[in-house]
Amino acid sequence: ADIFFGASGNVGSINMAANNLTLSSLVNNADMVFKGVDDGSTITALQLDMSAAGRAYFPSGGGMSVEGSTVFNDAGADVDFRVESDTLTHALFLQGSNGFIGIGESSPNNTLDIKASTAVSMELNGGSGNSKNIYFTQGGTTQGKIRTVGDAMEFGIGSSATEVFRITADGVLFNGNTAAANALDDYEEGSWTPVITFGEKLISVSVSSVVSSSSPK
Repeated sequence: ADIFFGASGNVGSINMAANNLTLSSLVNNADMVFKGVDDGSTITALQLDMSAAGRAYFPSGGGMSVEGSTVFNDAGADVDFRVESDTLTHALFLQGSNGFIGIGESSPNNTLDIKASTAVSMELNGGSGNSKNIYFTQGGTTQGKIRTVGDAMEFGIGSSATEVFRITADGVLFNGNTAAANALDDYEEGSWTPVITFGEKLISVSVSSVVSSSSPK
């Protein structure tokens, strides 16, 4: 059975068939609007665009709250997902054709493509006393890691991300050596002694400072 609405012609209907309840707009390109009353004022809670676009609009200042898991594009169609901010049309953008993600980028060329009109920053905040880690993996196997511990930054390679060098305020340390006294910082002070080998003869040159340098011609 159908229930029709309209004073001078049918503009909408409610239909129950095959256990489905269908609410229909019978006017070409006429939207369906859901209204309510909030604090004595009439508000539009939801507006459904009945054109080919078929979009749903929530009023300015409103929003959508979803409880439970949510899947977008479950059919796997080649469609994009875009989030706007007040100044960016592509504050967050998922490119449907390849799954690339753009932040401030409308046409991402990599798995993650970040673009800004000013300096670009990324922050990892693990809380006081906690390390911050970036892992590089392939097929579930770790290939390398960058980690900050306190004021030091470590670089590791291999499946166990074995530390190969560390940058600290004292200088550069290699192969897990954490002793500040062993930090490679002499080059900053200019008090190092290189050894040059000519055949079987060794020549030591003591350097106390570097006045200037130039590119070879």
